[in-house]
Amino acid sequence: MAREESCDCVEYEKQLSECKDSKRKECEEKSKEQSAKIAALEKKIMTLTIVGAVAVTVIGKEMTDKIIDSFKNVQEVQQKITNPIGEIDTNDKNTDNSSSNGGDPFRGTN
Repeated sequence: MAREESCDCVEYEKQLSECKDSKRKECEEKSKEQSAKIAALEKKIMTLTIVGAVAVTVIGKEMTDKIIDSFKNVQEVQQKITNPIGEIDTNDKNTDNSSSNGGDPFRGTN
C-alpha cells in the first residue's frame, strides 16, 4: 500500500500567495502600460481633432469667399442686364465716339 505522506499546506499556501502577488503585480504593470497608451492615443485624437477643425475652417472660409464672389458676379450681370440702354457703362472702350465727346457715346459731336 502507498504510504501517505504528510501534506505541508503552509508551504503550498505560501507559494500560492507569492504566485498571486506576482500575477497581480504583472497585471498592474500591464494595466499601467495600457493606460499610458490610451492617454497617448487620446492626445493624438485631440491633436488631430484640432487640426481637422482648423483645416475645415480654412477650407470653409475659402469656399465661403468663392460663393460670395459668385454671388457678386451674378449681381453684376443682373445689374448690366436690367440697366436701361441709356445708362450703359461709359467706360466701354469699344465705342469710337467716347474720346471725342467727353466719354458719352450718346452725346453728339459739336
